Amino acid sequence: MVPKMLSPEQKEERVNMCRDLIGMADEDDSFLKKIVTGDETWCFLYDPQTKRQSSEWKAKTSPRKEKFESDVGVFFDYDSVIHYEFIPEGQTVNKELYLEILKRLRDAIRRKRPEKWATNDWFLLHGNALIIHIAL
Repeated sequence: MVPKMLSPEQKEERVNMCRDLIGMADEDDSFLKKIVTGDETWCFLYDPQTKRQSSEWKAKTSPRKEKFESDVGVFFDYDSVIHYEFIPEGQTVNKELYLEILKRLRDAIRRKRPEKWATNDWFLLHGNALIIHIAL
C-alpha cells in the first residue's frame, strides 16, 4: 500500500531513492531494460450482438451494458508484456493472492525472458511502490 499523505521522512526516503535510481541509470546504459513493471486496471468489455446494438444512442449518464468486468494485472518490460492475469470479480488482492501472482510472474520471466532469469539482474516496479529486487 502506498499512502496518500507521506511524512517528511517518507518524502526524504523517496527523494534519496530517486537520486540512487538516477545514479544507477547514469552508470548503466541498460538500466531501464532491467525493470519489470506492473500495474492494475479495470477492464470492461461489451461485444454487441448486432449492428443495431452497436449503433445505439445513449445519454452520457445511461448505464453501460457490460458483459465482462474484471480487475487485470499486467507486468511488462522494455520489450513487451511478460504476464497478465484477470482477478476474479469480488476477489480481494491480499498478500496470499499477491504472492501467487508474483510466483506466476516469476515463472513467466523464466520462460519469456531467460536472459533476465539467467543473470538475475532485474528489478520489479509495481504501481507506485518502490523498485525492489525480487528473489522468489
